[in-house]
Amino acid sequence: MKKRIVSVLLTAAMIATMLAGCGSGGSGKEGKSEAADGKVTLKIFSNLPDRKNGQGLVEQTIIDEYMKENENVSIEVEALDEEAYKTKFKAYSMEGMPDVVSIWG
Repeated sequence: MKKRIVSVLLTAAMIATMLAGCGSGGSGKEGKSEAADGKVTLKIFSNLPDRKNGQGLVEQTIIDEYMKENENVSIEVEALDEEAYKTKFKAYSMEGMPDVVSIWG
């Protein structure tokens, strides 16, 4: 149980850190799509397909709260189970990765 709590907290901290890097600063052009009206779309690729429970819920909650606080940011999440994730990861490695990629050890 303790490992699960630590894992959830580390995942939440990792996502919060990655999303904090999306704030204003720099040119605003690297790693994200910015429309003429100032709206930004980030793409996240995750191996947590269950967005209603566990770590997937934590990840989705952080994303939803971030988008609520930053109305000009839209975050598109692609979450697949482990085997589909591995296959899609290989395809992305050839064509270009999304802005944020979740990788497990």
